Amino acid sequence: MKNEHWVQILVGIIILGTLAFLGTSMYDMRGLLSGVAMKVDQNEQRVSRIADVLPDVRARVAWDELHGPLSGFIAVSVPEERNPNEWVSTIRLYDARTRRLQLFEMTRPEREKDFPRYLVAGRIRAEGSLEPSFHELTVFANSERIPVALPKTLDNHASFVIRSQSMEVYEDFFREFSDDEPSTTDSTDLRNWLELSAELEALDQEG
Repeated sequence: MKNEHWVQILVGIIILGTLAFLGTSMYDMRGLLSGVAMKVDQNEQRVSRIADVLPDVRARVAWDELHGPLSGFIAVSVPEERNPNEWVSTIRLYDARTRRLQLFEMTRPEREKDFPRYLVAGRIRAEGSLEPSFHELTVFANSERIPVALPKTLDNHASFVIRSQSMEVYEDFFREFSDDEPSTTDSTDLRNWLELSAELEALDQEG
């Protein structure tokens, strides 16, 4: 048999072996994903059953979120185009210890206008915390039939109540990215989300 025939046979064996391996891997992967999806569904169903059987637990969680003491909050505005291709976002940082409200401004081109919201969310999650967003807290308030109206200028998914960290950590971080030194004003005493949500409209005008 000529050498080129042997080469063709070897190439065919390699290709068939590779296809067989890939087919087996895909089958195993599909089975693994199916198992993971089944476990996720089972967990969700179990959590739903617990919530249905123990409504007091759900109410307790909501109460704790609405009345839990805060170290401060970080509120990010929706980007606003003030000049052509210049989008400005403001970050308001409130420290409950000092009752001080600081306002940082960040200017980015249109393609980077969402940078401030990613910066805030990324930094908060990097601290390994589970700080609640304004959106999540509004959901808790609604579940307790407590009406909350937040300013339309705020990005509620990128704004957070801080409970487990010192606000100085975030203050130093935002200084690195802001356009200039933050403006600072003395604010009112805010102890929890219910007090904060009632003052957000006024606080949105401060700084």
